[in-house]
Amino acid sequence: MDQRGANSIVVVPGANYACCQQDIDSALEAAEVPGILLIQNEIPETIVEYTIRAAKGKGWTTILNPAPARLISEGLLSMIDILIPNETEASVLTGGKAGTEDEAAQVLLDRGAAAVIITLGSKGALCCTVEHKQQILPYKVDAVDTTAAGDAYVGALATALAEGKTVLESAKFAAAVAAIAVTRPGAQPSLPWRDEVDEFIRKQEGQQ
Repeated sequence: MDQRGANSIVVVPGANYACCQQDIDSALEAAEVPGILLIQNEIPETIVEYTIRAAKGKGWTTILNPAPARLISEGLLSMIDILIPNETEASVLTGGKAGTEDEAAQVLLDRGAAAVIITLGSKGALCCTVEHKQQILPYKVDAVDTTAAGDAYVGALATALAEGKTVLESAKFAAAVAAIAVTRPGAQPSLPWRDEVDEFIRKQEGQQ
């Protein structure tokens, strides 16, 4: 974290940049039925695009967390079912021309993304589809380390979708997982078990 408690991350690609088309083809062929593809920008740009196109062509649900931030072609945006940028990434994707997160989400929807969820840190998230837009308020917790918040969020969202929840329901579940993660130091060690998440949600709902 930086001096303000916000994320400050250095990316060292390492083995990620050795990912190739053969790896993607093998993984997709090994799946018995179409599933949910969750992908970030930490592998080569050409492989990200190849993966999304290949998965979409086989009937998969595609989720892109565009981190680190870089531009996405409109042709590729139309193949993304859920785009999950943070505020900075949303600004990059829209060329810095959108004044608000709401405007940025609308630009990305207009360019072809089926759903856009802009994560807003301590302000929660903005969940947008063609049909509706809703601000998802964050759970109030004492944050210790926000390093894994984004990864916790997108992983939880994909899990909820796989369980049959709607995009909005999945975003709310993801908010709970991220809330727990930021109360613990570290990245992987901060990720909660499912029973912890269920108990956290029950307690939060009991306090409302």
